[in-house]
Amino acid sequence: MSATRFYPVAVALVAALAPTVAFAQQTARVTLAAVDSFGNRPAGCHVKYFANDYDPTGKKNPDPRDFSEQFSPLIGRDIPFDLYSVVVQCAGKYKGSAQIWIRHPETFFVVPTTQRRGDYHTGLTPRLTVSIERVAASKTRADNTRWITMSGLFWALHETDQVDPLYRVAQFYDIVPGRYLLQVVEPGRLVCKQQIDFLEAGASLVLVDDDPCTVKSAESARIVK
Repeated sequence: MSATRFYPVAVALVAALAPTVAFAQQTARVTLAAVDSFGNRPAGCHVKYFANDYDPTGKKNPDPRDFSEQFSPLIGRDIPFDLYSVVVQCAGKYKGSAQIWIRHPETFFVVPTTQRRGDYHTGLTPRLTVSIERVAASKTRADNTRWITMSGLFWALHETDQVDPLYRVAQFYDIVPGRYLLQVVEPGRLVCKQQIDFLEAGASLVLVDDDPCTVKSAESARIVK
């Protein structure tokens, strides 16, 4: 009688736990791509570290496991769903790190790599100055509100500055050498977008007012054709 009475409760408990158990047992095929800040793929890359050392809330995992041995060279199999810290090492002293949240059976992730160690120190002056040159027959109002955004294509780096209405320049202090999507924006519309390679600090671009996609001159930067 007692067993019969508790049987539905036991069935309900198993049914409630089943999705959790199934989720914990799910694994993925993970494909990594290692690129530098210009999108080039360094040679000889391998996964040096791939461990669930933090849980999804950011707390330190007391018993992490490193799955790097299950990668060959950048494709991993049977990787359990979880949050991972990854380190990729390549030839030429290229190295990159990232955090990856594995939640799907097929997961692709780009790991940015660099040869640089430490911060990119360039002083207090802007690393890139973008000027918009006003021509005599320009149809653009001088007081138009415009801003320019530089978004890294292969790095998670994003910087925006308003075009100064008097001096008609925008200045960028935080970007590092790499390939960017430059966007000239006005309220309510995208004026122009262009791929730019920023090569080194002290760079400058001069754009034409009515057609900002036209670059009049460039120093330590180049347009990607």
